[in-house]
Amino acid sequence: MKRILILPVVTALILPLCGVVLSAPREILLRVESTGLAWAETHLIEKLQWQLSRDPDWRIVLSSNRDMSEPRFPSARYDLDSLLDWGREKGGRYLMLVTVRSERLDTRKTFSIPLVLHQYETIGVIEGEWRFLDLKRGRLLAAEPFIEELGGRRVIQGDPDNRKEDPGLHIPAPEKTTFFGELEDKLAERLAMRARALARSR
Repeated sequence: MKRILILPVVTALILPLCGVVLSAPREILLRVESTGLAWAETHLIEKLQWQLSRDPDWRIVLSSNRDMSEPRFPSARYDLDSLLDWGREKGGRYLMLVTVRSERLDTRKTFSIPLVLHQYETIGVIEGEWRFLDLKRGRLLAAEPFIEELGGRRVIQGDPDNRKEDPGLHIPAPEKTTFFGELEDKLAERLAMRARALARSR
């Protein structure tokens, strides 16, 4: 009779503890490598951190060359074994590595009626590659290029003008900071959604 009474009590004590263990956040090691912007600082890593931390199951750990206390990031950054060894030494469940090769402004002709008019537009572009690794299982879940774009100023010209050097396409320096901030927001949201989908499918 005593055993029957003790079992529910023990179960009641253990189950909440199991719940705490099961709900413990999984660590994502986040590293962003970028060429940077000529006119402002890039804030992509902070934007990615914010987007990823919206998931209560994840705890985001930033990685930087400035942190001398952490293991040195491998020079062979595309070697799977090197990345897995580094991530496991640092500790974490996933590693998200984002490499930005270009963050720039392009000018394009986006619409045209020959001999009548032409539309040019300033386009913000972020181009690079991202990788997502499951450190626990030793798997590369994603290794994909990305291109994110955002339309800026537009100018419609009559056919005699038809030149992409129109001063109306120029974005002043103070506005560039806001413009590229919005572009980085778009990329951060897209990559975070992709990372969530990959993690939840495993």
